[in-house]
Amino acid sequence: MFSLSSIPEEIKHMITGKLLGDGCITKQRGRKPRFQFIHSKNDSEWCFFCFEKLTSTLPLARPFYKKVMDSRTEKGYTECYQVQSQTDQFITFLEQVCYNN
Repeated sequence: MFSLSSIPEEIKHMITGKLLGDGCITKQRGRKPRFQFIHSKNDSEWCFFCFEKLTSTLPLARPFYKKVMDSRTEKGYTECYQVQSQTDQFITFLEQVCYNN
């Protein structure tokens, strides 16, 4: 059974920061929610640092590189690193609290 008190304060703060910034909780129809965050290629060190900190609490996949076509940019694309979790009771809890209706 999930207990919010079992999550270290530092991790709660990092997750809150991610949800207010570069992160979100995604949910596909008929599936449980997942936590993810994306950082620019230029911020890859920060992305890997956050992954290392959060992976002790959340079931995260390693950051992976993405090149996304984007006609709004001069180069025509953006480069980033994305981290996504597996499903987890804590993420389901966050989705219910943060995305209520």
